Amino acid sequence: MNKNAVYLAFFAVFCVLAGVIVGAQVAKERRPNYPSRMETQRRSGRLASSRAKESPEKKDAAVESLSASLGLSAEQKEQVSKIFEDARQEITQAGKYIRDEIKQIKEETNAEIIKVLNAVQQEKFRKLQEGIKQRVEAAKVRDGE
Repeated sequence: MNKNAVYLAFFAVFCVLAGVIVGAQVAKERRPNYPSRMETQRRSGRLASSRAKESPEKKDAAVESLSASLGLSAEQKEQVSKIFEDARQEITQAGKYIRDEIKQIKEETNAEIIKVLNAVQQEKFRKLQEGIKQRVEAAKVRDGE
């Protein structure tokens, strides 16, 4: 095979690979900033923290719907309403416990990461963590939490 043909083939493969890499980077930079799944759920009211702020009318809607479907008596409606309220309180408490557990795991993970970094990397890591913390706080303020 001709030496020039080999060089030409090598150059063509190199150009294709370079094009793919550059194209992927451009696509990544131009990708729209879509909201996270959690943010979407919070906005649509499917997230527990959003439901906690529901009006009493919305909370009673579940009891009324169940009552209409099952033909509940006034006493049964009252009992079901109490059951739902107790369940909401338990869910809220469980959510607080889970958030505390997740926070502890994150702190332990960060401490382990810090141990393997040198001093310069540790400082950069702390700054990254602070930036994340500020963005989370800003999102909480924006979402009214």
